[in-house]
Amino acid sequence: MTIDKHIFIIILGLLVAFSSCDKLVDDNIDAITNDDENCDCFLSEKPELYDVTIKVTINDQNTEVPVSVFYGNVERNNVASTVTTEQQFCTVTLKLNHDYTYMAKYLKGSDTIYVPVKARLSSSKYVCHEDTCWTINNNVINLKLK
Repeated sequence: MTIDKHIFIIILGLLVAFSSCDKLVDDNIDAITNDDENCDCFLSEKPELYDVTIKVTINDQNTEVPVSVFYGNVERNNVASTVTTEQQFCTVTLKLNHDYTYMAKYLKGSDTIYVPVKARLSSSKYVCHEDTCWTINNNVINLKLK
């Protein structure tokens, strides 16, 4: 190998080593590093509970919509929360790192229609300007009629 090839390999290695990405995964802490100047840290501590926003359909026949939240599957009938809402959005506070089934009950003519959604409410760690931050996954659930 000539000296030019050695220099090329060294320069290529340095470019790869010093290239940057907006988001990098740190295997040790499962955190995303976000070096973007606009990143914000809304949660600096990992919460144990979090408010989930549930979207429902309010119409002439469904002026109030009952919503049930179950731990895991509906079949286990392990209710985490129930609420009846007259608004297009409602909020329930739930424990993080659990699987939930969310279910809204509607009337359509003389039929009863259930809209279920299964989702895991969880958190993810990331770093913003050297601060540890948390984001919440699956905290907005759409139970609207199609």
